[in-house]
Amino acid sequence: MVVDVLKYISDYIRNKNSFDIFNSLPNEDKFSFTLGGDFEGLILKPHKRGYIAAKETKFNSTSPTAWVGKDGCGKQVEFRFPPSHYPHNVIINYEKSLNIFKGWVMEGNSGGLVFGYYRFSQTMGGHIHFGKKQNKDLISKLDYYLAVPILMISNSKELKSRCKSNYGKLSATENKSYGFEYRTLGSFAVNKDLATEIYVLAGLIADMHESFSYPIIDDTFKTKYYNGEKSYFTENHIAFIENEILRVASERFGNWGWAFVQILNFLNRVDQKKVLISSSKDVLQMWELTLDYFRLKFKIQVNPDDFLEGLTNRLLSNIENSVCLDEDLFIYGVKQARSSEDVEIWLSSLLYDKLMALLGEKMINKYYIKNGQFGKALTFKYSIGLSYQLRKKLYEKPNHKKSINWLGIIREVITKCVV
Repeated sequence: MVVDVLKYISDYIRNKNSFDIFNSLPNEDKFSFTLGGDFEGLILKPHKRGYIAAKETKFNSTSPTAWVGKDGCGKQVEFRFPPSHYPHNVIINYEKSLNIFKGWVMEGNSGGLVFGYYRFSQTMGGHIHFGKKQNKDLISKLDYYLAVPILMISNSKELKSRCKSNYGKLSATENKSYGFEYRTLGSFAVNKDLATEIYVLAGLIADMHESFSYPIIDDTFKTKYYNGEKSYFTENHIAFIENEILRVASERFGNWGWAFVQILNFLNRVDQKKVLISSSKDVLQMWELTLDYFRLKFKIQVNPDDFLEGLTNRLLSNIENSVCLDEDLFIYGVKQARSSEDVEIWLSSLLYDKLMALLGEKMINKYYIKNGQFGKALTFKYSIGLSYQLRKKLYEKPNHKKSINWLGIIREVITKCVV
């Protein structure tokens, strides 16, 4: 860690009780130009094996006003959000677009979202929009003071893969009606704190680029960046970059404002040399919007039954803590008079429709799965009913080949519908 960062951190620890930097909305980070962006990602299939092309979902619009849509090729989902003069408002708007997507995921349509440079060799992008004209000096400063620090907290192999495309190259930009779009970065907004810090830094560089020392970006520099060689930048550039950022941030923000603390936090992450931006991150989970919240809040309820009580452990083993619904799941026994077949499984409409989409009508009929719910189950959004004959067979002959097969089918239904 560079000496100046240590100094600022020690000063902050000594003085943090004297400064009320978090209890009001920041004003000092307002810029004369707007900041915005778009982030690309891959929609994971419900079981996270492979991905769903955005063009095959309801997020198939290319309109710039669509908060969640598809990119040009139709594979990646793209999150678009209104710009703002305040970085923290940009993050608020971006989180709203994630919540739109989260609602669709919670309906069982997807297993989540991945950003970064995903293992399917897609080159996801985190494009920052600036509401001002670009020039050579500004773009060079973004390459040096923004892209390089972000490299230090990225997965090197994934960044190297991204740099094989034009989008990942240094100084990758495009003129827009509002200003320009900086396209060098991957989808860096893997969590709220990091996204906030990076937008504050991007705004600082765009606002004060003339105050930063002019960097020398030669062929060696570019080659090392494109190969993700962090050691080169650690040895030759990072200390200088951090000192320059701290110097200009102090000039622009003052030492103890909200925005300055965002800069300090980001540089501290860079110094820790941990990989924070990686394809393995589930974005909704990192933003604390994800299914883990619902797993804690919503559970599987099993209605008391002579047969079901003995089946509970076998049915729910390794499943109960993986419920991904927005309400409780109710499992119950269907009365003997309700069943026309020896074995039947009854699903509430939302679960039935989801399973139909996954398995198709032929498999649904083969497994004697029906659409319907009875009795107390009618008060639940999600329910699974097991016929009397099925419960009785599983209870009386648990080790019989057919019982084992049916138990497997029931667990598969639960897994496909709710896990």
